[in-house]
Amino acid sequence: MRERVLAERLRLELRQAEAEHRRLDEEKADAERMAREDEERARLWDARRERAERESLLAEERREKTRRLSREKIQKAKDAAFGGFGSFDLPKEAEAKARVAIEKELSGLPVHDLPQDEIDEIARGVRDSVCAPYRRIQKQREEAEARRRGIEDERRARKFALTLKKSALVSYALDYVREEWEINPLDWPEVKQEIETALDREISGDESKDDVREMVDEVVGG
Repeated sequence: MRERVLAERLRLELRQAEAEHRRLDEEKADAERMAREDEERARLWDARRERAERESLLAEERREKTRRLSREKIQKAKDAAFGGFGSFDLPKEAEAKARVAIEKELSGLPVHDLPQDEIDEIARGVRDSVCAPYRRIQKQREEAEARRRGIEDERRARKFALTLKKSALVSYALDYVREEWEINPLDWPEVKQEIETALDREISGDESKDDVREMVDEVVGG
């Protein structure tokens, strides 16, 4: 009887031990599974983080490329707007204002997607708008200078014409005296000098031959 009790007790203890081993094995398996899951989650997280970093880097590179392309296109447009700007002598102040205005206008547009010709046309439009007052001022100055030169040219031309007419009248006066007055050849140099001096002082070139004859008669006859 006693032996049966002992045997039963041993079998019970054995079953308990086996159950404990199974429990421990299950706990170990659960721990290993959880560790693998944690490792997988960490790997996936790292992969997502690395992918996000790569995408962010690529996006920043694309943005920088876009900014660089935009800057290059804007600079080309500004250079084209003022390269060979014609005979217009643009003040540095006006050009600086126009360049700033072009930069401001184009910076608000998707210039990286626009053809360079279209960007250049926009830049020229801004340039013309800013430079219009300076162009008007220069045009007014040029017109005033042209009028002044015209008046000066006309004055010089009239003066030259009067000089020629005056010289012709003096020659006529001397010929008239030779023909109409009997002048002693010895006295002629002095008479000639008196006539030339008087006419140079008195006539402008607009006088008639009758006026000259009258003046000469007064000089010679006086």
